[in-house]
Amino acid sequence: MEDFTPSGKIYFRDRHPYGKNDEDPYQDRKDFWKVTTHYANEQNEANSPTEKEIYVHDKTAVLSFSGTGSAIKTVKTFSMETSIIDVLWCTFSEDNKEGHSNAKNRKLCIVEQNFISFYSEDGSFFTSSTPFPVRRAWSLFNGLLIQRRFTQSEYEKNGKQIPELYTISNPIDEPHPVYMNLETCESKYFYGPEYQVATIVGEPELVLIFDNSTNKHSLWQPQRLKTENTSDSFNADPLASVNFTDQRLRNLTTKSQSLHQSVALSPFRSYIPSPISSSVISHRTYTPAPVAGPNVTIQQIHPRQSTDDINRLQQYLTVGYHTSATSGIQSSINHPGRDFSFVKTNIYGNEALQPVLSEVCLVKIWEENISQNLIAKKAFFATDFYGKKYFYYLIGDQLRVYLYHDMNFEFKLALKSNDVACMPETGILAILDGTTNIYLYSGLLQLCRLSSDLWKIPGSIQSLHQWIFGTLIVLNDHNKMFRISVLKLPSNLIVKSSLAALHQMLPEEIGSTIIAEYLKVSVNRSYHNIECSLEVFVKFLLWMISENKFLDEIKLQTDENSNVTDVWSAVLRMSDHSPSEEDLIDLIVKKSIKPSKTWIGYQQLPSILFALHLIYEEFKLDSTASRSLYPLAQFLFFCANVLDAKSYLDHYRRDFPKLFMYNLPKMASTEQLSLQIMPSYMTSKPINVRKWIIHCFCKPKDNVQQDTKLCYIPGICKRMELVGKICAEFTGKDETIAEPIIRYKYYMFNINELDQFPNASDISSGSTISEKCLMLLVSYGFRSWRLQSLTFGVQLILYQILNDCRRNPSGSWPKLAYELINRQDLIEQTKLRSSRHLFSDDQPKSNNEKVEEDLDESTSVSNKVTDLIFGKDLRLKEVGRLLKSSKPVAVSVIRKPESSDHEFIEQQEEWLYTICQRTMAVPVGRGMLTLFKSCPVVAEVLSIPLLNLTGRIPPKNTIIKLEMDNYPGLTEWPLFHNGVAAGLSIMPGLSQIDSTWIVYNKPQNEQSTNEHAGFLMALGLSGHLSNLEATSIHDYLSMGHSMISVGLLLGIAAAKRGSMDLAVTKMLSVHIRALLPPTAAELNISHDIQVAALLGIGLLYEKSLHRSMVKMLLIEIGRGPGPEMENNSNRESYSVAAGIALGMITLGSGNHSPGLSDLNLSDYLYNYIVGGNKNTTKRNIDEKSSPPSYLIKEGESINVNVTAPGAILSLGLMYLKTNNRSVADWFVAPNTQSLLEACRPDFLLLKTWCRYLIMWDSILPTKTWIENQIPQIAQEYGLSSMKAAATVDYELLSQVKLYIIAGACMAIGFRFAGSANAEGFSTLMHYLKFVINLQQNGRMHEEVGRCTIEMCLSNIALALSMIMSGTGNLMVLRVLRKLHSQLGPTEINYGRHMAIHMSIGLLFLGGGRYTLSTTNESIAYLVASLYPYFPVNSNDNKYHLQAFRHLYTLASQPRIIITRDIDSGDPVYVPIAVTLKGTDSYKRNVLNLTTPCLLPELHLIEQINIEGPRYWPVRLELDNDIRLQKTILDSCGTVYVKRRAGFLNYKADPKGLRNALARDFSMEKGSLFCQPSKISKINSLTSNNRQLAFAELLCNSTKNDTDQEYNLKALFSSVLFECVKEEKTEITTICTTIYHILHEVNVGTYDSLSFAELNLMISFYDIWLKQSLKDTLISSEFLEYIKTFIFRYMVDDNTGTFKEVDAFLEYVNNGAIRSNTSIVTLKHLASFLQFYEIPTGYYLSSINNYGGYNCNLLSLALMKIDENPCAETLLRILPVVKMNGSNGDIMDCD
Repeated sequence: MEDFTPSGKIYFRDRHPYGKNDEDPYQDRKDFWKVTTHYANEQNEANSPTEKEIYVHDKTAVLSFSGTGSAIKTVKTFSMETSIIDVLWCTFSEDNKEGHSNAKNRKLCIVEQNFISFYSEDGSFFTSSTPFPVRRAWSLFNGLLIQRRFTQSEYEKNGKQIPELYTISNPIDEPHPVYMNLETCESKYFYGPEYQVATIVGEPELVLIFDNSTNKHSLWQPQRLKTENTSDSFNADPLASVNFTDQRLRNLTTKSQSLHQSVALSPFRSYIPSPISSSVISHRTYTPAPVAGPNVTIQQIHPRQSTDDINRLQQYLTVGYHTSATSGIQSSINHPGRDFSFVKTNIYGNEALQPVLSEVCLVKIWEENISQNLIAKKAFFATDFYGKKYFYYLIGDQLRVYLYHDMNFEFKLALKSNDVACMPETGILAILDGTTNIYLYSGLLQLCRLSSDLWKIPGSIQSLHQWIFGTLIVLNDHNKMFRISVLKLPSNLIVKSSLAALHQMLPEEIGSTIIAEYLKVSVNRSYHNIECSLEVFVKFLLWMISENKFLDEIKLQTDENSNVTDVWSAVLRMSDHSPSEEDLIDLIVKKSIKPSKTWIGYQQLPSILFALHLIYEEFKLDSTASRSLYPLAQFLFFCANVLDAKSYLDHYRRDFPKLFMYNLPKMASTEQLSLQIMPSYMTSKPINVRKWIIHCFCKPKDNVQQDTKLCYIPGICKRMELVGKICAEFTGKDETIAEPIIRYKYYMFNINELDQFPNASDISSGSTISEKCLMLLVSYGFRSWRLQSLTFGVQLILYQILNDCRRNPSGSWPKLAYELINRQDLIEQTKLRSSRHLFSDDQPKSNNEKVEEDLDESTSVSNKVTDLIFGKDLRLKEVGRLLKSSKPVAVSVIRKPESSDHEFIEQQEEWLYTICQRTMAVPVGRGMLTLFKSCPVVAEVLSIPLLNLTGRIPPKNTIIKLEMDNYPGLTEWPLFHNGVAAGLSIMPGLSQIDSTWIVYNKPQNEQSTNEHAGFLMALGLSGHLSNLEATSIHDYLSMGHSMISVGLLLGIAAAKRGSMDLAVTKMLSVHIRALLPPTAAELNISHDIQVAALLGIGLLYEKSLHRSMVKMLLIEIGRGPGPEMENNSNRESYSVAAGIALGMITLGSGNHSPGLSDLNLSDYLYNYIVGGNKNTTKRNIDEKSSPPSYLIKEGESINVNVTAPGAILSLGLMYLKTNNRSVADWFVAPNTQSLLEACRPDFLLLKTWCRYLIMWDSILPTKTWIENQIPQIAQEYGLSSMKAAATVDYELLSQVKLYIIAGACMAIGFRFAGSANAEGFSTLMHYLKFVINLQQNGRMHEEVGRCTIEMCLSNIALALSMIMSGTGNLMVLRVLRKLHSQLGPTEINYGRHMAIHMSIGLLFLGGGRYTLSTTNESIAYLVASLYPYFPVNSNDNKYHLQAFRHLYTLASQPRIIITRDIDSGDPVYVPIAVTLKGTDSYKRNVLNLTTPCLLPELHLIEQINIEGPRYWPVRLELDNDIRLQKTILDSCGTVYVKRRAGFLNYKADPKGLRNALARDFSMEKGSLFCQPSKISKINSLTSNNRQLAFAELLCNSTKNDTDQEYNLKALFSSVLFECVKEEKTEITTICTTIYHILHEVNVGTYDSLSFAELNLMISFYDIWLKQSLKDTLISSEFLEYIKTFIFRYMVDDNTGTFKEVDAFLEYVNNGAIRSNTSIVTLKHLASFLQFYEIPTGYYLSSINNYGGYNCNLLSLALMKIDENPCAETLLRILPVVKMNGSNGDIMDCD
């Protein structure tokens, strides 16, 4: 007993600035406290609990933690502004930071009268103002339950019909009234004071309510309601537009005055303000609306919710809380003469506000049948020893007890009680009867009676507070608290397991008696500090079953008021006050102890023996507990002797040789033994786990007998269960395991809480037997530290079984599996699955690391990864030089003699403009090169590289500038592209890129606005723009800047692609005339914004088949000019954008478009391609006529020059990869010259390209396939040098041939994008060089046309770069560099430079880390990005909006695989084998690559294997594993690898000539490990800290070492070297343990259990080697050495027999040894019996029944025994038996 003061109170009184000394215990105080338990240590089997205490004094709360036996640790203090009503721990379902919805977040809720503060464990907090005063609060499932405070006048005024109970399911949500579902089918709110909440009980969570009208208690189950949309029901109600604004404004005003004080006094590290909740304040002004009509039904309001209840809510919820203060906000909200209604506010929306409906409904499940005048003080559920659940509630001085089962309650009894407390760990109750006696109950069973005199508490006990960790906190009549030790649970795991086993295997009456008697020990105040050891426990059991006359012999010295039974007093007195060195068995012999035949459990002795024997075998597998089992073995020896179980007696004697000296007399007659109840699962022979393992690995027998099966109690015998199942799984002998023994589903002391039962799906997973065994360990939650706690023999077997998994692991296993097989590289790999990791080498090198002076920082992508990929040459440097734009360009113009200075300056400016055309096209390619390369510093503005359009004239480097007035709008789009390139360098998925940082980068000057517009679009392409707040979006769009609007609309649509987000739809619709209502005001929207908004619709509704959007876009493709000046210029780009958008929405749907079949999309698109009557098309698709343009007159026919490109692309995307030949044939080129003259040659490029987007599987990367696409006449006469026929239009046919070739090359490029297909590369390289030759051919230049050649050249170069994207191929780079250098003619314009730079960028996409995908969505993005028509100049958007060129980003994939060394984290070269799935096009094959490298598309890969001798193998099975594919993409392909011991990486040692294993590791004196100067060289073999410490402490030789010490260190060095070299470091401790055992054998300090482990190890490996299984962890030479060593110790060299012959013969004859035999002899005998598995002496002595010891007869007798000894065992015992036979004149062996 000790005085108790809450630790929070001590802290508050002594240390808190608001505290004061509270010396007067009787003064009026506003304080309370509560304590809860918390189990936080999941790694420790003990899982020690922690007290979590909350103390509250007026406005201050103190949260503190304390563990059992540890000092109090105060954690946090909270100082509020008003008095605290309650403090609760609550769990809420809300979206977490990772974006997971309904995540469980635990918060500390501090409840004040008008505020509730929610504190998270991560340091953030949020304070919510309540719309009413709070009276009480309770923690509810996923939320908080609060009770409203009312005054009596309010009750009387409003007819006592006021909702009083509310729930809060989210900290930022409104309180929702609680609904009650009555049995009379009537439903209503929880009204006060009709009902009162007594308390909330948990598991199951129920609400105890007292009905004041009937004076009865009832239990109600909270059920969550699904709120339906009821907006239509309240649109017309003027009350539905206001909230509790007056009360909340008053609260917020008070709260805000000292907000800075709250932050300063915040107990957490940071304050994270939450956005203004709709429950706080309304910002809108509302006007009354007509009252809703009579058609509003109850179902429209809420299920089970009546109209009257809603009206009451609107009338009474804020009665009495109006404020006289007026403000602008209040005056705009209040409506004269009406009260506020309980509704949700909507700050931004236009919809009428909704009433706050109920979220929780209370359903009555039980009501008591008697009336009570008092409300219950306490109520709770508790479980007894056998899992029966009881419901208790205290009313007055009576405790009523009900048996609970499946929502049914059965009254059992009523107990007199002033107070009650429950121990959560056991369900035991402490019942205060009067003021002096405390009774302990478990269910209906009374355990004992305690008196307050036992603890000498001054005064009388008035109440019981809480029962935590075996101590009860009580309050006396002087209002002082004390902490008394009432019940102490066993801390010894063997004792806990033994009690749990007895609880499971004994009948309920007997088991509860034993447990109740055991638990009484902790109530004795004289022994409250005694730790119940195993010795004390077995003595308790012995006294329990022994005869009563023995107890009478013990003189007890206990207090006269002690209520403790004699059993425990005797046990504790013997073990503590009069300690003795004699064993328990000596005490049994000395006192002639016998079991009491009248004891209640006498007939259950077999069950007791078997239950404790299973625990005995269970802990024999624990290396930390096996040698402490001697007390339990003695008790089992006694029980086995009582039951005459000779095999059990021999079993315990072999384990503990001292028992050989005891031959107890027979204690029960045959008749008495027949009365014993023998359980069906008990075996006649004791279960021996080690012996069972050996037999399990032997050859299978025909019939498995019951005695040879392994029995276990699931959840208690955890090691036996798991080891047994693994061995049975590995050998395929499931029949060797008996059915689990489960008598009760409830376990004592939560003995199985850390181990879950296996999941069948986890067990079945795994392709090999070893993998199944590993998954079995994982399913049981078996951690590596528990594996290491097993005895070394069992541990070695499991390591051997799992060795195959370690050498050939899969990359998709859980983290625990890699921990078990000691693969640290794969453990780190699992961390990449849950979060994105940014590696240091992902960032470009810093400035001081750059040695190239002419390399622009904006084009620098060099890092450790790129150094491995391109480190052998300077291609990255060259690409950076080609794509840099921040430095002046050299302007070298040769001055003609006749030119004047003015003319020469004009020539220089003209040449500078020509060069600037190329410079302005650089940013698009640079964006590809630097794609997602870096992570910005959030405290700095992103640096956008300069687009420098100046020149320098050598040799003086005079700067020359363009006269920008002569080139209006020249840099608008180049600056936009420059901003996009800078923004695309930011990596996706960075949490620090939020709305604040985006706005922080907003430029102050207008000159940088175009770049910022591109920057916004780039953030949208990387997904960051979804973080931009709505207010910031509004500010950007309000600027009226065309570029800003284009970038923002495209960026947000890209970030929200496929989501059909309503808010984004509205934003885009404002900028599209077709989506505006007819009466909408005329908006001055630029053409570029309209085009961007059209494609934004396609992105937003991607693959949605949205009918309205499809119909709108179909009309917009053929939209004519007008009205007036609208849509008169750049109509082609508008039509193309509409076509691409339509294709995105219907992507790949083909003819299977649900909901669109009546639109006949393909027919109308075909009309747009071939032409037709415009009015007919309008009527068919219900297009509304618009006023025509007065500038352009097109007539009644469709202008196919405008509509055809968009329609072609739309059809190509709609039928993408469908192989629909009927649609594809629409795009076949005509075969005659007359038909070819009827179509534009450049359209043939689009048609050929889109034809094979449809016929995807028909594309072949060959020259023959391309030539087959060309019509015969064009093939014959096109690009021909012979002009034979005068009627042939050679110019037309040449253009046709060239355009079709370019279209076919584009189709190949799209089909094999990102594949680096060798045949496709060869084919496109051929045609690229072919077109370059045409470019240089003057005659062909004139015939075909420069524009045609340049356009085809650009598209073929793009197609080639698509195939080789990310590879940085040198051959392609050389060609592109040559094209980059071309300047001069007008045909080599801005668009041509853009195409070449895009080709270079694609070739080095993301610095070689990214490549292109060929999914349907990616193809659509690439179609929009690589549209063949490029701009003529920098401000040209006639055919295609330049902003679309950056959509390639959405098709980019980081398919690089980077192998990183787990020790250094650096990327390394590693050979891998990529296995591709078999398809219709090719068979299953294997690609041999070297990382880092780009992978084929992941859905084509079956698996990836890390190969080579230098690294541990890893197997990544990507086949159908979407999660693993996503992990590889999200982690930039990072795969951790572990380097094998002694090897260097391939970069440091390319040929493998410098590995450490090639050195001399001889064990002569002065070798590697035995000299301090060389001990550090172990680092070249391993980086494991344990191994390094082992080498330092045990292998480091000194000058003072003796020969013995040196030899020992040399031995340890040899062991360490072999274990490290063979990568089996886990057996280092096993090898040293074996050495320690052999050393103990030499000095005679060994035990026989060690020999059992040695026998298990040797027998296992004998069987393992016989089965020709390789890769043994223990070498065969070492095993032979152990066997030879044991043989020399056991067997006499001269006679070849066992050395202790006399002892063995006595054992054979009697089963026991004389008491005067030395312990060394007994150990020798027991070890001999254990190691060679000698049959029991009882069996050997029974051979006499055959009439002699004939060898053949003896062999038959031994073979008859189920033991089935091996031949070596027979050879050991036959000579001894011969000797015994010859001495007795019995016939010798033949």
